[in-house]
Amino acid sequence: MKKVVKAFLLPGVGCDARIFNRLNLPWPTSIVKWPKPYHQESIREYALRVAEQITDPANTVIIGMSFGGMVAAELSVLNPAATVIISSIKSSDERPAHMKLMRLMRLNRLVPSKFAAKFDFWMGFVVGLFNRHDRRVIESMIKTMDAQFNDWAIDAAISWDFSRPKGRVLHIHGTNDRMFPIKKIHDCVAIKNGTHFMVYKKGHEVGRIICSKLKNLC
Repeated sequence: MKKVVKAFLLPGVGCDARIFNRLNLPWPTSIVKWPKPYHQESIREYALRVAEQITDPANTVIIGMSFGGMVAAELSVLNPAATVIISSIKSSDERPAHMKLMRLMRLNRLVPSKFAAKFDFWMGFVVGLFNRHDRRVIESMIKTMDAQFNDWAIDAAISWDFSRPKGRVLHIHGTNDRMFPIKKIHDCVAIKNGTHFMVYKKGHEVGRIICSKLKNLC
């Protein structure tokens, strides 16, 4: 049995450590410090620099949400204790049609992140329904995001070329995820009515699934 020293958390675009507040994980956690991306750097190249923050991969569970899940998939080459991917895709084969269209026409460049964050319809469509307190937390994360980093991340995500993660992988996905529709997702644990931000809204349930599926590490 491996002793897990900690969990290494990677949030998605427009999110910070608060997105994982309700997971209630049994391990000490650390949050990624996103390095400043280089011009036209790929997720694979970027993940190599993020990997420098993981000092003991064999005793680490890497957990990534959304964009962080793609980076987590790349980090699986480190052979961690486990890789957990939440509300994300684990290969370019799972990329939805709207991302393929964005890649073809570069539609993401028409509305930079600093402007997209101002549109309430984006919140309702992607984030889903929250109570007033939770919505304020989500809005706070989005409004304080690093727009330059997020523009790069979206561009890198729609161009991501990746076959499959290595080692022990747990993919948790919501049935109502509009960013990455579940019909394109393979081999996942589905959470009924889970949206793209279910790691926050249904964090306790997501956390229980992680502990159940990785019980030899808990």
